[in-house]
Amino acid sequence: MEDEIIRELRKIKDEIGKEHSYDVKRLGSYLQGKDGMRHKSKRHEQSRPEQPVTPAG
Repeated sequence: MEDEIIRELRKIKDEIGKEHSYDVKRLGSYLQGKDGMRHKSKRHEQSRPEQPVTPAG
């Protein structure tokens, strides 16, 4: 019996492939862009100074 998670992953993989005409270079560019966005987000979070927590009241 096929796992529901595996089915969902395959569906997503196929959708992304279709969107990029199964072209390896287009898929690579797309994935690099996604990876860059992820790293940008992490850098932004790390660059914010931590605020001290002060008790209310």
